[in-house]
Amino acid sequence: MKKIKIITFIASLMCLCSCSCSCTSSDKNSGISLVKAEDNYYKNDKYIVGKRIFDDNYFCENAPRLPEGKTFTLEEFPDITFENSGGNAYYEDESGAKLRMTWALYVADINQDGHFDLCYVESVGSGVITYEAYVYDLFNHEFLLEKANRTQNNFYFDLDENNVLCLVEGHPTRTNYQKIHRAGRFLKDSTESLFEWYSYDIKPTDIVVNYSGSRPVATLASELYVYIYAYIDYNSYPAITANNLIIEKVSGPDFAYQVTELNETQGKYTISITFSKPGVSKIRYKFLGISSLKEISINDKF
Repeated sequence: MKKIKIITFIASLMCLCSCSCSCTSSDKNSGISLVKAEDNYYKNDKYIVGKRIFDDNYFCENAPRLPEGKTFTLEEFPDITFENSGGNAYYEDESGAKLRMTWALYVADINQDGHFDLCYVESVGSGVITYEAYVYDLFNHEFLLEKANRTQNNFYFDLDENNVLCLVEGHPTRTNYQKIHRAGRFLKDSTESLFEWYSYDIKPTDIVVNYSGSRPVATLASELYVYIYAYIDYNSYPAITANNLIIEKVSGPDFAYQVTELNETQGKYTISITFSKPGVSKIRYKFLGISSLKEISINDKF
């Protein structure tokens, strides 16, 4: 069994040494930008603000993606080269730490020392996948947080509506619904707790559309299945309705649709859709603040 290792923040949250506060990005590691007072990262007095680089939980429209190419840099780490291999990000620190950012990557100044840290999620295993969350301080070459528990939790990072960085504790098994035990906003300069814990009914992360036959091809009259991917409260299923899902034409033939079945516990909508003529249609699916743009070919028959 994978060794369970949970390390909370290092003494950097207890005090900031004066040399760290006064040093520039060239003092110890010229590849790390300084967090400046005018940056968005400081525009919250109570919580730590973060930035999402990519998160495989979020494949909805306009969600940030891992930068293309075999290697990439980030504006927060302009002189550090990360590797992109198979849609996963990797970096080996000069200390020998090997960072496997295989599911998500966020950046934030977690220990408030004026330098950005890497907040990433690693997917582990085959068959049964678990998700582990880590915060690595590239400036000081040390882990500030490690959350891993294969039998009890999945761990993720997320942003709330104000871009505050959050740690999400989820149930170890997941479908399109990831049940959440709790979520915690990272607190600034707190001596009592690292997080302010809270819960929510549902937070959608993606919309997946399947047509009969599993191909993006439809006849003039077709049935399709819309799956809502979301974080949901562990103790209950969200009370979603047919009206929560909106389907709009972006281009192509006109269409009419109707929700014929809704499975709340699976987050699954069954849709009957009728197109006016053959062609190629771009359709936008909207659900509680997120959207997904899909293209579909419409034939007279398969």
